[in-house]
Amino acid sequence: MPLSLTKLLQPSALFALLVATALLSQPDNLRAQELATTAAEATSEDAVELRFRDYEAKIQAILKTRLNEEKAFVTSVMEKVRAGEIPEKMVETSYKWVLNKHPDSNYPFVYFERVLRIQGDKAGIEIPPFDYEVYRQRLGRRSSKDNS
Repeated sequence: MPLSLTKLLQPSALFALLVATALLSQPDNLRAQELATTAAEATSEDAVELRFRDYEAKIQAILKTRLNEEKAFVTSVMEKVRAGEIPEKMVETSYKWVLNKHPDSNYPFVYFERVLRIQGDKAGIEIPPFDYEVYRQRLGRRSSKDNS
């Protein structure tokens, strides 16, 4: 996954590169080279982690997640995206569809979850479970299971 230059130029990355450059300027400093390599790898991992955290926060905001269960669903979807189990493109097309088809919705999460699940079923990709029963419980209504 290529990283953009702006992601690599975070303050922590710049500091690590400056320290590595200073250490490498000294001749025959093998330890400095090892530290520079480790710092670059850590910086790259930090940049990827930061990118996914930002992306998850963006999705949470776009979908107006309110309940802990909604937030947990988005988090589990993002974990699967990071692991490569769900394509990022599928998540993007799902929330963009919701924004396009239901731009004034106060609850876009509900549409997103359904669209993502339909796309996942078509592609043979497992989407994390979400139980809509949570909405009935929040409203204090009895479910159809309770009525039988």
